[in-house]
Amino acid sequence: MTTVVDSSPAQGRAQRRRERRSIDAAGFRPDIEGLRAVAVLLVVGFHVGLPGFTGGYIGVDVFFVISGFLITRLLLVQDDDAGRISLRDFYARRARRIVPNVALVVAVTGLAAWVMLPPLAVRAVAGDMVASSLFVANWRFIGQGNDYLALDIDHSPLLHLWSMSVEEQFYLVWPLLIVVVALVARRFGRSRDALALLAVGTISAASLAWAIVATASDAPFAYMATPARAWQFGAGALLALVLRRIPRAATRNGALTAGAVSWIGLASLGIASVVLSRLTPYPGTAALLPVAATAAMIVAGHVAMPSASAGALLGTRAVRGVGRLSFAWYLWHWPVLVLAAAVSGTVVSWPVAAVLALASALPAYLSMRLVERPLRFAPSVRVRATAGLSVGVVASVAALLAGLWAGTAATQVLVAQTDVPSSARATESLARALEATASRAAMPGAGVSAPLSGMLTPSPLRAAGDLPQPYSCQLQKGQVTGPACQFGTRGGPSVVLFGDSHAQQWQTAMITLAQQRGWFLTVLTKSGCPADDLPADGSGARYALPDCIQWRTAALARIARQLRPRLIVLASRENYVSSATERESAWAATLARLTPLGVPIVHILDSPYPGFDVPTCLSGALRDWSRCAFPRSASTTPDPVRVLLDAGLVRGVAQLDVTDLICPDATCPAASGGVLLYRDESHLSDTFVRALLPAFTVRLDTAAITPTP
Repeated sequence: MTTVVDSSPAQGRAQRRRERRSIDAAGFRPDIEGLRAVAVLLVVGFHVGLPGFTGGYIGVDVFFVISGFLITRLLLVQDDDAGRISLRDFYARRARRIVPNVALVVAVTGLAAWVMLPPLAVRAVAGDMVASSLFVANWRFIGQGNDYLALDIDHSPLLHLWSMSVEEQFYLVWPLLIVVVALVARRFGRSRDALALLAVGTISAASLAWAIVATASDAPFAYMATPARAWQFGAGALLALVLRRIPRAATRNGALTAGAVSWIGLASLGIASVVLSRLTPYPGTAALLPVAATAAMIVAGHVAMPSASAGALLGTRAVRGVGRLSFAWYLWHWPVLVLAAAVSGTVVSWPVAAVLALASALPAYLSMRLVERPLRFAPSVRVRATAGLSVGVVASVAALLAGLWAGTAATQVLVAQTDVPSSARATESLARALEATASRAAMPGAGVSAPLSGMLTPSPLRAAGDLPQPYSCQLQKGQVTGPACQFGTRGGPSVVLFGDSHAQQWQTAMITLAQQRGWFLTVLTKSGCPADDLPADGSGARYALPDCIQWRTAALARIARQLRPRLIVLASRENYVSSATERESAWAATLARLTPLGVPIVHILDSPYPGFDVPTCLSGALRDWSRCAFPRSASTTPDPVRVLLDAGLVRGVAQLDVTDLICPDATCPAASGGVLLYRDESHLSDTFVRALLPAFTVRLDTAAITPTP
């Protein structure tokens, strides 16, 4: 299974000759090196927001197909040449080729984050550093619910390493598969290539089927999931197996055909990069186009490379130079873009982002010349597989330790922010001020007089856990039914709280009122699933997931047939879609199910939406809370229910508006009276909701006739 390599000069020279023979036998492909340039330019163009380049993320698919092709071909050639596959040599080559550069980027990004980002953000990046150094970043980001294709300024600066994690997981498993196939073929006297075709084809077909199903049900999950991407590596592997049987020389007609196929493949990649977008469910059936285009170019370059072919263009010196830089450039450009956006606090315009991406080519070039190539080709490392493996292990451990240090240091800073001895008094004082404001007509500037700096309750470190209890009342992805979540006096007037997480943020207030007034409250809330009947638009968005639609349909039926409420309270996030007409139609559909019940319905206007993680910002701004304030005009959207009411299209619905209590002026505060208002980028902290309770009660009683026992 493995080849023992002696460290003597003669043995070292023999080892290098074997490596060269393997490469020569496999055949260097300048067109594939150029194809890497196409892949990285697609990705960079997408990341900088180049106009019309909405599907540039397919560059990752191109990389995956190329990797599957080259790695499988290399393994087969090694087996042909030596009669065995040295797993130790294979993993050593991968380790010295990939790990040092990845580790360098991880460590430098962590250092930059420590200097440029607030402590809570550094703590999150530190976790990403640890996952990236272990090459499991894709599963960490999946677990966090990250949507890689979402347009967001607070993405992790290491989010792009999800693809490196998928690739390393492929490198870990794929050689084992080829080794097993080779051993079985020899044991039973079968053709190794035929068995490999069967095994790879079966795995790839299963992966593609899984990808299609998973993308239809949850595209953000499928995008970074290794099983949904394995078929793309498998496509390249199948090419490596098939093309071994096809001679590289071609007739004149064959060359012309190959040239045409290569241009069709390149054009197809261009079409996919323009036609696909962030809203395309991916990597389902839509991924077949870039994978097929890449495969076509690889096949065409194998058969022939006439001077008029796309392969010849890709094989030119300039394009190949970008291809050689592609790995390092891919690693460096994303942290530069994300950290620039984090510092500016907004999405960087595409011309500026393009300049930044081009500038990132400089550290990419330096790391390639000073780190990647020396460690990859140094004789002392190449001669002994254990040396190559040691390079990878040391680099990975160094990045891991850097992540652990950054996380520990950031946590210590955050822990020092948690002592708030006057938190109860601050909450009570804020509650009295808000109640007084709610009792009179709202007017600009009628907010709470409060300090603009100091410790907060909850502290930024604890804000994410400042949730309505029991939090299990809010169903999560995949759940259609859950706990009863009924509170108050059984047999009392039935009251329903219905909606998504922006409805559940009022759960504490509604439970308290139920206990005070003898209501029997039922909470029907589900994360990411609006109360309004937004249609499944095929975008793969969370609100369009099948379980959202099933839950909403069942909840509305339960309200009408079983709960028979005397008051219905609705709330929902209003920026799931940008179309005002679509939001109004969705609310009209839901209210058409509820207004015939003839009971008071109260719609709580959506709270202002900061669009950035407020606790993270405040963790670095306790001396000046105003640094985390945000404009009211940009954080609120026209309320669709109010539009329907003003147009006379809906009747029997009252509005409960506390926007002036959250955001009393043109600029919305992130903290008030020592209380942190938000626990993340959009949800009010439960501490603030408790402070709002007296004012909320005043507004609720004004908005509707509330039931009495």
